[in-house]
Amino acid sequence: MKMDVSISEAYREALEAEGAAAVPPFTDLQSRISSASLFSKNDTLDDIPTPSLPLVAVEFHLATALLASPAHSSVDRQINVRRCRDLYYAYLRKLDELEDLLDDDLTRDYRQMLEADEMEAEGGSSSSSSIRVDGGAGTTGMTQAQVREAKIARFRVRKAQREEVERLVALRERRNRLGVADQDEVDGYDDDGLERNIALAELRGHAADALDEIHNSTKELEMLDMAVMMEKERGEMGRHKGSAIDSSSGNAMMAPLAPPPPPPPPPNSLLNKSMEVTRVSRDPVTGQLQLKREEIKSTVFRPGWNQPTMTLQQYGDI
Repeated sequence: MKMDVSISEAYREALEAEGAAAVPPFTDLQSRISSASLFSKNDTLDDIPTPSLPLVAVEFHLATALLASPAHSSVDRQINVRRCRDLYYAYLRKLDELEDLLDDDLTRDYRQMLEADEMEAEGGSSSSSSIRVDGGAGTTGMTQAQVREAKIARFRVRKAQREEVERLVALRERRNRLGVADQDEVDGYDDDGLERNIALAELRGHAADALDEIHNSTKELEMLDMAVMMEKERGEMGRHKGSAIDSSSGNAMMAPLAPPPPPPPPPNSLLNKSMEVTRVSRDPVTGQLQLKREEIKSTVFRPGWNQPTMTLQQYGDI
């Protein structure tokens, strides 16, 4: 992103990016806002000029873009979701510090989640009447009915704020059609007052969305923790298997296998094997010794009758 572009203009350009493509511009915006010290913890809502109000939602938009980013593994997704939770919390913390931006229902929901995270970090446990929020990993001490009421409250806030934004945007378009001067009021709003109320309504609507995403990410993280553990176990099994194969291969290279022993001779093979006999004689003329090899079939030593297949005792027993 070009540094000569104003922060407000860069914010409008980042809003036009979709999905994961919005991560780089909003990341850059977050860094620029921090470097410029645009917002202070001591600021009140009245201290923030109208053009700067939409910039309060940079963390919200960055978290939303990160959730849409593809992940190559469960570990990558786990890292993304945890970072998104931190960003949503940072956004809600800003609204809580500015006062009058979170209504009572959203404020109560936000602070209950903070307490739940603190209990989870400290390893504390809730009472038997408490439940896990949406099946998530953290406990809130809320009953099932209270969880349902909180969801309904967030839905109502979101719906009301979106309708308010639509109404105010329609008034702005009407002002533009009529060519009303910026300082003139129409339906109780001048130009700055109209833009300010549009920005505030959007911030409140984003707050309800952020609370929903924190609840959803709690459930997703619980499943991701299991997936990461399974992937780790499969990886360890694969490494052990590969080590065993490499070890056996290495041993085979270092010590060549001995040739297999010859198979045992078949039964009665010795009986059918020929016998070699060397005859030694003296030549009557020259007087030299003569060697003559002869093969004698071992069958010549076999009796000419059939041999018994059992003893007399065995036969008598039968």
